[in-house]
Amino acid sequence: MQVGVKPVIGERHSGKRGILRSTPLLLLLPGLLLPGCGRHTAVEIGQGADSFLSAGAAKTGNPQVARYTVTPRTAADITVEFGPTTGYGSKTWTVHANADQPVEMLVAGMRGDATYHMRAVVHFNDGTTVNDTDQSFATGHYPEHLRPHITVESHGNPQPGVELLNPSIGSGFQATVVDLQGNLLWAYEYKDRQSVAKVQFHRYEQSAAFTLKGWGWWLEKHVGMHPAGDPKLWDAKLWKSPPPMRRFATIINPIKPLPNGNFLLVIGLASHALVDGPDGTPPPGTLSTLREINLAGETVYDLPVAELNKRLATIGYKGPQIEMVHHDVEVLPNGHMIVIANGTKVYRDLPGRPGATRVVGDVLVDLDQNFQPVWTWSTFDHLDITRHPMDFPDWTHTNAVVYTKDDGNLLVSMRSQHWVIKVDYRNGHGTGNVIWHLGHGGDFQLIGGHDPEDWQYGEHQPAIFSTNNAGVFDMGVMDNGNERLLADGKVCGTKGAGPCYTTVPIYHIDEAAKTATLVFHDVFPPKQFSLWGGGIQSLANGDVEIDLCNQGMASNVLEVTREEHPQTVWQLHLERSNSYRSERLPSLYPGVQWN
Repeated sequence: MQVGVKPVIGERHSGKRGILRSTPLLLLLPGLLLPGCGRHTAVEIGQGADSFLSAGAAKTGNPQVARYTVTPRTAADITVEFGPTTGYGSKTWTVHANADQPVEMLVAGMRGDATYHMRAVVHFNDGTTVNDTDQSFATGHYPEHLRPHITVESHGNPQPGVELLNPSIGSGFQATVVDLQGNLLWAYEYKDRQSVAKVQFHRYEQSAAFTLKGWGWWLEKHVGMHPAGDPKLWDAKLWKSPPPMRRFATIINPIKPLPNGNFLLVIGLASHALVDGPDGTPPPGTLSTLREINLAGETVYDLPVAELNKRLATIGYKGPQIEMVHHDVEVLPNGHMIVIANGTKVYRDLPGRPGATRVVGDVLVDLDQNFQPVWTWSTFDHLDITRHPMDFPDWTHTNAVVYTKDDGNLLVSMRSQHWVIKVDYRNGHGTGNVIWHLGHGGDFQLIGGHDPEDWQYGEHQPAIFSTNNAGVFDMGVMDNGNERLLADGKVCGTKGAGPCYTTVPIYHIDEAAKTATLVFHDVFPPKQFSLWGGGIQSLANGDVEIDLCNQGMASNVLEVTREEHPQTVWQLHLERSNSYRSERLPSLYPGVQWN
């Protein structure tokens, strides 16, 4: 059963998103009963004002998610309990419903091919609680290509919850949730996903368009109509395929839970697709969008890049055209979203690079609750174009943004700069100036470690490890270790130098003193060098979660103790794919802890 209509691209769907923002995880329906959904006849539960109509549980387009419909006679708070027995054991969060207001609760977190019991628990304003009769719901299962190949080991008491996996390379599953025993609880498949072959076909279409344009210029020049330029009948570079490690399908990069119980996804190509393109644009026709979905996998809102550019034009944006959104989106407490986007700019005669160089940089776009841009920031305006320690012309390769609520600013991870920088955002009223740079060649003195080798290199996903996040605070990062500068001045992995290796440092940052004291350092052997991706997370029990993304065509997600000699408490091994990010969630519902 599908409720509502397909949302219009770039517009609010009044039957879903507008409601979901204020009344999370529920839908208001024009009528209570729909053919083939749940009970064929609504059942009255309770008496008088303390009663409700229950249509029970019905299937959704997601085989492991149920839709539970309840209409209270008077205002009430509603929760759904569920589990493999009538003891239940798990629950959704609680939502409020007004009198005679039909609501739908999406019940997720169930294993496949199993029978679950569930019931609505309705708390009325007079203090009365009425339980629905027990409902049975038989889950289906996800197709094989959505099932991760994982093994789990536990060596202690890991932080309770579920694991959100975000694989981006090597398989069809790109957004899945498993329990801590490795059982698949939830997955998302987007029907507009484009395969590696489809993306490559779009690239050939792009090459053909440039070739035809060149033929036109050649004809114009040779009949005296085009006085300048260097037209070519054939340019082999246009038809050159990217190297295998840069041939991607569209990817979810990343997926993040929202406070309203939905998920927010960035979908598109890896950002270095612009380096491989003939004119600094992705292949036309490839998907690049910011998308909100509910637990049933239904699209609530879509903001494609083309629509984002239109909206930027209406606020007088003068920066580079947005070519794709990528790598991260940060959801702020006020409902705004900071999105990372790519743009390019052509420079001439840069040091050591005669002629034209198309440089790929990054733009941060602040979107309000209605997905309207209200503030932007560009690397081209605030960083030195002549500083490019790695992967130029993929100049900055921004891969994470973290909001610091204590001062309203932004921490921005720039992999190709080996820096985490702080941007003067001040909740949308800042100058955009760079306040400081953290890393080798930056503004901080490293204490408790060895400069330069103990700084982060090619990093991903900085995370806060203290209650405060400005002034004096703890910040960790996934230090992938690409092109690490070693103590002897050599770059790791080069001739005559030591091998590259990955670490997880946590720095005690003093912004006023400009010191970064190394207070935790988990150093992995070179055989576990993680070339790209991954991240870290501060867990509620004090442990550290580490995602070693690139272990060949595999990933290792670890929960380790935060001590001088970290002990592994829990480990998940993912085969046949690389998990760009992993995150321990308390449950699939905000504010609810599953054990």
